[in-house]
Amino acid sequence: MVWHVDVYEGLLDGVVLTEVELPDENADLALPGWVGAEITGCSEYKKVSLLRMRQAALARRRAG
Repeated sequence: MVWHVDVYEGLLDGVVLTEVELPDENADLALPGWVGAEITGCSEYKKVSLLRMRQAALARRRAG
């Protein structure tokens, strides 16, 4: 099993996304306590959506 963890900083500080690769779809998985909600399929957490959120936050910051 392989874990991938993306920790964001700056305008997206506090966003942490985790993905786990299992050896097969029937593999047992005990989630550690730091794992939160399942977001697979949630479009707001796709990288392109996070980029758009960051761009919007930057625009608001620049506008004052």
